[in-house]
Amino acid sequence: MRAWRLNELGDPWDVLSLQEVESPIPGQGEARVQVSASDLNFADILQCQGQYQVRLDPPFTPGMSVAGTVVEIGSDCELQVGDRVLGMTASGWGGYAEEALVRGHDLRLHSIFLCNTSWQRRFSRVFNHLLFERIGSKC
Repeated sequence: MRAWRLNELGDPWDVLSLQEVESPIPGQGEARVQVSASDLNFADILQCQGQYQVRLDPPFTPGMSVAGTVVEIGSDCELQVGDRVLGMTASGWGGYAEEALVRGHDLRLHSIFLCNTSWQRRFSRVFNHLLFERIGSKC
């Protein structure tokens, strides 16, 4: 599996490189997701620079949230293989990869829309979720 990794702290546009890594293995309550999209937000940049409130030591794969399809579940996971999900990664990092881990209980409706966003972005997420629910099976 390919992932954007950093081996030293710095600006993500300078220090990220595409590398081959092992696929993550879901633990209890977690699911492995085939990532369709991940965002780059200010917290991700701070994390890469080593200035975020939770400091990670390199090497690591940044990316706090993902959208994708569940391909494997761990024990006691509320999700099912084939579910399409949007939310935070299980560890708060690892989203800049072809596959990432999420927690089933973290992907409830309220957490999808209320994490680290302004009211305008929350409204957009709610609108997109409702639209996705209505036409998602037709896409």
